[in-house]
Order: sequence, then C-alpha cells, then structure tokens
Amino acid sequence: MNAKQIQHIEKVIVITAPLQCVYNHCMQFEEFSRFAPYVISARQFNNSQSMVQIRFWGKRTSQQAEIYQQMRVHSIARRTPICRFHHGIITFENEGRNSTRVTVEIDYEPRFPIGKAQADLGAMERRISAMLQRFRSTIEPQPAATEEWRGEIHNAAAQFAESDAYAWTRY
Repeated sequence: MNAKQIQHIEKVIVITAPLQCVYNHCMQFEEFSRFAPYVISARQFNNSQSMVQIRFWGKRTSQQAEIYQQMRVHSIARRTPICRFHHGIITFENEGRNSTRVTVEIDYEPRFPIGKAQADLGAMERRISAMLQRFRSTIEPQPAATEEWRGEIHNAAAQFAESDAYAWTRY
C-alpha cells in the first residue's frame, strides 16, 4: 500500500460552551445520530468499546470502534479495528471562559472505487465539516450534558479518576 491512498482530514470548530461541557457531550456516543445523520444508532459496551450502525450509500452496516487513548477533557482517540487503516483523534482546547476549540483529525484508507471517488471529490471533508456544525448546534442551545465519564484510557486500558465513586458504564 502506498502513502497516496491514505487520506488525512483535519477540521477545527469553535463552540460557545465551556470545555468540560463540550467534552461531556462528545462522550455521549448514543447521541451521535443527533449530529451525524448517517448514524442509525450507537451503543457503548464498556469504557473503550462501541458499535455504530450506519447507513452508507443506502446500505446499512455496523462498525466496531475502540477508544485506544483518552485524556480527560483533552482528547479522545478512536480506531476501527476491522478496517486496515482508519483512526481519528478529537482534541479539546479552552478558548476562554465560555468557548472551546474542537479539532478533529482523521486518517483513513478509502476502500472500493466509490470510496476513492468520494475522497477525490472531498466528500468526507464536507461530511466532517457538516457534522461539526450540527454538533455545535446541539450543544450551544443546551450546554449541560446529562452524563460524564471521568476516566482516561492509555493503550486501551481504562483508568478511573479518583473522584469516581463507581465504575461508570452505560450497559
């Protein structure tokens, strides 16, 4: 595989909400369909494993995702283990008292001719930009997230913050 096949996308958005709030919203995987219209459903199995059902070109498919690194209120790194090359990182930076910069970086290898054509036309970049705009519109009117997990993940091993009185799981 040559390096030309790997696509890199980097998008930045500033959200008018406190850093902790934006991070907490991003950690609510089950809410992804609110801002990612191609997501049918998302389910988190534990602190690092999730399954997402998506609609891609009219076909329904499921993808596993794994958080392989997480630094509380700073970054989340995810990868899709079944794909040869697909991972991304979301970083959160404080831009002031009530403003947060969110940077999304994704590296992926387009599969099949349709995926390569989409990459050439910039479809994935537009999809990520639109998703970030919708994410911002879901947070800014309602800044308080309903749940949060306070741990970190390093090399796919969860480590809980001392302030957690319990092991937080959704299922």
